[in-house]
Amino acid sequence: MGSTRMLQTSLPYKRVVDLAFKKFKPTKLNPSSPSNPVVVNLHGLFGSGRSFSAVGRRMAQDLNTEVYNLDLRNHGQSPLARPYNYLTLTEDVVNFLHHQFGGERPISIVGFSLGGRVGLLTTLSRRINIVKCISIDMPPYRVSSLSDVIMQNYSTMLKLCDRTLRVEKGVKSWKDDILKVFRALPANTDPGVALYFAQGFLEVKKNEEPYDPATDVDPYVDYKLPLCEMTDLIDIVKDCPAIEMLEPGKFKRTTQASVLFMRGLQSPLFRDSFSALSDFYPNHSVVEFNTGHIIMNEAPEQCYKSCIEHLKD
Repeated sequence: MGSTRMLQTSLPYKRVVDLAFKKFKPTKLNPSSPSNPVVVNLHGLFGSGRSFSAVGRRMAQDLNTEVYNLDLRNHGQSPLARPYNYLTLTEDVVNFLHHQFGGERPISIVGFSLGGRVGLLTTLSRRINIVKCISIDMPPYRVSSLSDVIMQNYSTMLKLCDRTLRVEKGVKSWKDDILKVFRALPANTDPGVALYFAQGFLEVKKNEEPYDPATDVDPYVDYKLPLCEMTDLIDIVKDCPAIEMLEPGKFKRTTQASVLFMRGLQSPLFRDSFSALSDFYPNHSVVEFNTGHIIMNEAPEQCYKSCIEHLKD
């Protein structure tokens, strides 16, 4: 089963890691609704909690509740570790939520892409109380292909990592040079998308330092992760654990949580038939957008409005 596959890399093995997060509070908590579900936002592949910064701040006010933007393992400020697969990412999130809120506090999860699938699996956990979930352009089954925007940017990352493309580290213009590479991609029509995929280079502090032949292999920028060693990364992201085969002591087979699937009509991830969504998430609804995969960037207000409508009581 694909969910047991792991990245064979030089990263240390850690069964669970403590996730980094950013917390947003409403300016004034309404005493008439002190127990509103806390909201947890999960980013997509190559992203971080920063992807939800503006959204998280806004949600805290509009929903009158605390909002947590998490960094999944190997993203943002969270630890680097293997394995890297959906079950491991889910265990990290469940561990975080159980530690923060126990088993009774109502929680709503919003996840984009990879984070959407982690959110869907987390919703089935017996250790925590997920009452609502939103999966932004990610279904609960294996997909045959990923969007052009992911594949074009991933290919560019690999070219920078294997030095087919070269950007010199430590020079004054290195950040602009990286951004120019990603902005030039046909899929990155939105500048925010280019920044999203460039972030893994921009976050590496050693890229700011001039080339030192005593410590550096070469004078070019590095990515946060050893992508060239992660040869099965795309297969892992396309895969989905078979829900009916999950450990029954940890996961329910179905949930009555209210689940909203957001589908980008120009994205290849969802099948035209939604029948498979009911197998494990019977209390679900689907809203479609005339966008590609990155709905949050392509239709930001429409996406946000749909989120708030679903998360409000």
